[in-house]
Amino acid sequence: SDRPNVTSNNVPLNSPAVFGDPAWGFGYGNAVIVRYLNEHLPASTRTRLRGRGLEGAHVYVMYAHLSGVNVKVNDEVAASAQLGSAGNTGNSTATHLHLEVRASKRADELSWFNMRANVFDPSVLFVR
Repeated sequence: SDRPNVTSNNVPLNSPAVFGDPAWGFGYGNAVIVRYLNEHLPASTRTRLRGRGLEGAHVYVMYAHLSGVNVKVNDEVAASAQLGSAGNTGNSTATHLHLEVRASKRADELSWFNMRANVFDPSVLFVR
């Protein structure tokens, strides 16, 4: 906790070893992934998914580089829940919040890297 990011550990930024290491969160540092089941998504999001050939897909959002995490695996979280705090962990040089959106047709998908990336810009999460 006293050396949470690569630079504080004298590891070069963007080191390939960091991206392959689960201890570094594969570069994401401390992170929370929230699954939004398709049936709970707004109609506008389901339409966007359908337009990308992902009808019925579930959305997964990663909140990364957190300084602390306030939830645990399999927690159901309310819309107003604070998942964690912005931080500077993993492959990072300054405090920030990294948002990444992926999708999978499997509601039980466990591998972030098996999900379809670049489904839409994370800013869509804030448009209603």
